[in-house]
Amino acid sequence: MNRDRKKATDPSGLMRRAETARRQGEPAQAAGLYAAVLARYPANRRARNGLRALGAPVARQIAAAAQALEAKGRHARAEEQWHLAALICPESIAIAVALARCRQRLGRLTAGLEGIAKILAIHPHAPEPLDMRGCLLRDLGQFDAAERSFEEALRGTPGDAAPLNHLGTLAQARGDLVTASAYYRRALACRPDAADLHANLAAVSSYVSGDPHIAEMEALLPEAAPAAQAALHFALFRAHDATGDRQRAFDHLIAGNALRKAAIGYDIARDAVIFGQLKAMLSAPVPDIRPGRPGALRPIFVVGLPRTGTTLVERILSRCEGVQAAGELSVVSHVAEELLADVAVRPDPALTADNLAGFRDRVLKDLRIRSDGAPVIVDKMPLNFRWAGLICAALPEARILRMERAPMAVAWSLYRNSFAGPGNGYAYDMADIVAYMALFRDLSAACEARFPDRIRAVDYAALVESPETSARALLDHCGLPWSTACLTPAKTDPPALTASAVQVRRPIYRGADDAWRRYAFALRPLVEGLSAAGFEIPRQERQSVALSDP
Repeated sequence: MNRDRKKATDPSGLMRRAETARRQGEPAQAAGLYAAVLARYPANRRARNGLRALGAPVARQIAAAAQALEAKGRHARAEEQWHLAALICPESIAIAVALARCRQRLGRLTAGLEGIAKILAIHPHAPEPLDMRGCLLRDLGQFDAAERSFEEALRGTPGDAAPLNHLGTLAQARGDLVTASAYYRRALACRPDAADLHANLAAVSSYVSGDPHIAEMEALLPEAAPAAQAALHFALFRAHDATGDRQRAFDHLIAGNALRKAAIGYDIARDAVIFGQLKAMLSAPVPDIRPGRPGALRPIFVVGLPRTGTTLVERILSRCEGVQAAGELSVVSHVAEELLADVAVRPDPALTADNLAGFRDRVLKDLRIRSDGAPVIVDKMPLNFRWAGLICAALPEARILRMERAPMAVAWSLYRNSFAGPGNGYAYDMADIVAYMALFRDLSAACEARFPDRIRAVDYAALVESPETSARALLDHCGLPWSTACLTPAKTDPPALTASAVQVRRPIYRGADDAWRRYAFALRPLVEGLSAAGFEIPRQERQSVALSDP
């Protein structure tokens, strides 16, 4: 039995099987076998030549399979197919960029950069891989290098909307709204029908009644595809909200949310199952894991529902010496989702020592890449709250700050924003928002009962009301020294690539929790749903909804 297994996996055996598959008209199987040889022996010339001999038609067939897998959200499997296609056609710009984009979605940014470096060695001035390189560098926090790459892409094609748009998002992240607006307008001159560009411009614009950009967006709506319509509806909500036409603004918001939910196909029941799995893991015994040696990288995770102040807390922490603010990283999510899928098929949901060690090694490896040598790194991906128990078990040196905010402020902020990617699919329906907030509350309670000393709740209202008292408490929890610089988070330099990019460049301010009251006339389902789910809604808030008019 062992001899047969070895024969099936040694290079000569794999090569024979690959050549047999090629002769029998099974090129995709042959490609996979050749790639298996190269994975173990990268210099194997026969395997490399065998892949090249399959030719462009086979690469296109495999690329089509990769696209189909991505459409189903199976990005890890799609990456394998894109990699095969790239091995067959290493000179293909389209395949190389698609592989890098897939790796970007998986959070494998350095691997994405390696692939882009290979295609740029063949096509050094090609705009598409230069633009893709900029996106990967941006996501790694290397903003100046990303800007140079976008500008280099633009030199090859001055009328290319993609690098113009990406330069705009960088300027916006830096708080330079004038420059961002200029880039978005240049991009729109190249692609006047691009809904995403109109949405980006709307995010950095101030509007008055009769603004011509409002009319431009309204004119595009009837003929736009559903995804473009959704983007335009959210943009028009912002525009009409700014002009004070609240009923019209809310009508656009309802339409945009309905389109986004339909596009994602979100079902709250799927998340309920995942949360149940996570609670079961928390209730099972957890092996002991030792923290890293003194002086090793120490992570801090700022978690919670989106729009609860995670960016503000990250910037407060980053004012301490030796702390690297890394933004919202997908590191933990990708590793945790793989682990959860593995545990889900086992009869015993308990985590093993190997599970935790593997999770720990992979997470710390990726965090080191983003730490820029700092001893402490802050990851503010909000939805990491799902993995808080796993983080506590595998990373005993880590600390977690969980954000709390007034329920209506959170619910409204979720409903009024369109999020990148499908990860916040619950945000496009009021009933789903209520149900998800309840799942968040219950999982957080279970996690904090299991690891009471590792997770600290941070009240957003208390933070903005008494910044120094709250900041001192959260720094103490994280083992960081106090600095008066923590009271001026707006002076932090790194760009903010989130919906909070504008707000975090202002001094700490009050009043954000009351923004929903402008739309109280339409938010009765949220108030009633949250109350029924056991969230505390002050009496005056319930009354303001009952008495409100458009």
